[in-house]
Amino acid sequence: MSTIRLHPDTMREAVRRVPFLARLSPASIEALVSLLGARRLGEDEVLYKEGDPGDALMMVVSGRLSVRVRSTASTQDAEVAAVSTPGRWWARWRAWTLGRAAPQS
Repeated sequence: MSTIRLHPDTMREAVRRVPFLARLSPASIEALVSLLGARRLGEDEVLYKEGDPGDALMMVVSGRLSVRVRSTASTQDAEVAAVSTPGRWWARWRAWTLGRAAPQS
């Protein structure tokens, strides 16, 4: 996985494809774009694994991302649970309840 720099126009377009982010004011979109990072993954490369810290909101800018779920410890048993395409987003963070971290969703 490599960190890359995308043109701000590309990042703005990615933000506007996400329905709840598209409602932001132009100034808020600019502020958000200034905080975003980008990563390029190779084919079959892992972005994160179950149990990794939950601390991100992710969007697919281009290409496709498969979400695989393992039923056992073997990576050979991983099944495709979803496929994300440009404009799709998902969160990888922990919910906080009464000052304690809840299980990651």
